[in-house]
Amino acid sequence: MLRASVLIPTHERRATLPFAVKSVQSQGIDEIEILIVGDGVDDRLRAIIEKLRADDSRIKFFDFPKGPRHGEIYRDAVLRQARGRIVCYQCDD
Repeated sequence: MLRASVLIPTHERRATLPFAVKSVQSQGIDEIEILIVGDGVDDRLRAIIEKLRADDSRIKFFDFPKGPRHGEIYRDAVLRQARGRIVCYQCDD
């Protein structure tokens, strides 16, 4: 079992999402999964996420259409697949 699952919901934070992911990666814990929950991301952000994934196999991307509000409904679906003993939350900005 992984030590932690880190949930990062995102919608249109092209400029800041890489920094949010780097913050998680810099924690010095290898036994984690980074779960990026896309809530209607555009192609430019999707390309950034794919680059992040290519560089770190711990990153999983869940690409959903734009949901109501801030995509909270998708977070539940992703968390049901989480494999960490604990769940942590990281903002995308």
